[in-house]
Amino acid sequence: MLNLLSTDRKDIHRREFLRIGSLATGGVSLADLLRQRASAQGARNDTAVIQVFLCGGPSQHDTFDPKPLAPAECRPFNSIETAMPGVRVTEFFPRLAAIFDEFSVVRSVAHGDGSHNHSVHWLQTGHYPSKLVFGQNQFPATGAMIARYRGANVDGMPPNVAIPNGFYYSTASYLGARYDPMEVGDPNKPDFSIPNLKLIDGITAHRLDDRMRILRGLDRFRRDFDTHGQFAALDAFQTSAYDMISGPKVRSAFDI
Repeated sequence: MLNLLSTDRKDIHRREFLRIGSLATGGVSLADLLRQRASAQGARNDTAVIQVFLCGGPSQHDTFDPKPLAPAECRPFNSIETAMPGVRVTEFFPRLAAIFDEFSVVRSVAHGDGSHNHSVHWLQTGHYPSKLVFGQNQFPATGAMIARYRGANVDGMPPNVAIPNGFYYSTASYLGARYDPMEVGDPNKPDFSIPNLKLIDGITAHRLDDRMRILRGLDRFRRDFDTHGQFAALDAFQTSAYDMISGPKVRSAFDI
């Protein structure tokens, strides 16, 4: 069955309905059309976002908003000039001060809530939680949304990574666990290694390829009868894991 509401237009005429409905008999599935559309969009810009979330970190007075004209008791540290005329930062940021004209600082973000959990959920997701349950996202976090709508820059790489672990309220909520951050652990530990990035003993790359071919054949049959999207999500998990295990890209990226 074709869900017409999933297309761009809801006012589909009779001829167009028959044309779309006949795709299955011609051997072209909706997934094939979406895949072709995605490939036609071309390569995306090689960009990334690094979010450093400091819960209980230094205050704005000690970092990017030192209040140089405030009374001495409100500014325990000195401030220095930056490459942006009229803007000063704390004395501990000389390198950032030198390139201050290359980025932006938003000083207007504020809230009046004294609860860390409510505030963290608010900042991570953009939504103030109602009836908060500790550690459970009511809305997707920023990284999960980017992973869902943009994806990874390179095939076989995870689109959302947390070092060392995902901060609370950093998960994907109703988008699904496939968009949760990949937690890599603490690279400062002497025995650090990325979990689940090597084959199980006794399983060669050739055997893994054989199993994936069989699995795809079975899943293709099963997906024809799936009406809830469960097999599609499972296939995405397995495909991502296969790409990560069988290729050197992830292991090279995390060789830190």
